[in-house]
Amino acid sequence: MADVTAEFESWRQRIVGRTISLAWRGYGSTIFLEFGELTPTHKSNGEAGHERGEVTIMLEWGWRLEGETTIVCGDGSEDAEIAAGLRQLIGLELKEAALAGRLPELALTFSSDLYVTSFWPCAGDPGWGILDNTMDGPNALQVKHGKLVLAN
Repeated sequence: MADVTAEFESWRQRIVGRTISLAWRGYGSTIFLEFGELTPTHKSNGEAGHERGEVTIMLEWGWRLEGETTIVCGDGSEDAEIAAGLRQLIGLELKEAALAGRLPELALTFSSDLYVTSFWPCAGDPGWGILDNTMDGPNALQVKHGKLVLAN
């Protein structure tokens, strides 16, 4: 786990202290948390896409948004509950990011006592990634075969 922790630390430093500029839901129950200055994007058909932050955290299904004493919403919640939960995150500072579990899941602590936790419920790898949209080359940290890897 020492190698995983060392690899994660440089990425943790990129995101802790940043503020969520945009939180949005993609296909299915995948959510995206955009940090920093937003840049417009376009879909392949030329239509406007969601803006992208300097850093993006992506969580595929297998996540929940927690308050101090209850689950606010999660990947299986109704659309309106998820939308309301994501709106609560906008403007919050990321206070801490940590890895949890033997296979690295992502645990995020925000100001206002809100938490986002990934938990992949199926076979395969945990479904989360951190993307540094300011970098060229490998700009994403994700889990493959139970280990943290850099990808494009």
